[in-house]
Amino acid sequence: MLYTKSIKYPNPFSLQSGKTEVSDGVKSINECIGLILTTAKGELLGDPDFGCTLYEILFEQYSLNTEALIKKEIAESINTYEHRVTVSEQDVNIEESMDDIGYKNRYKITISYMINNTSKINTTSVIVEGRDFYG
Repeated sequence: MLYTKSIKYPNPFSLQSGKTEVSDGVKSINECIGLILTTAKGELLGDPDFGCTLYEILFEQYSLNTEALIKKEIAESINTYEHRVTVSEQDVNIEESMDDIGYKNRYKITISYMINNTSKINTTSVIVEGRDFYG
């Protein structure tokens, strides 16, 4: 079974039915990648290594070395926790963008990944914003 179901993210519960919502297929993979990248290491009870140190390094002084470190962290985190796909550092693209009031504290991270045991390549994007940027 290539695509397994996962709990829907970010809205896991249906108020109408009272049941847990699930996603499957590529949508499930994209949601899991988003969850991995937006969860800080140590944030998940029971698995302190789950997640990514993205927030710790993304909003530091930006340089080519920082960009390489970020891409490596993203690829390693996804390959460790999302076993349905394979990602390399070259598959990660980071674009800085401005928020609604003109501050550059937002990044669009686009990831191309290959679904394991297939030749299918898919792309997903995650928007990451600085936490507590405005104090």
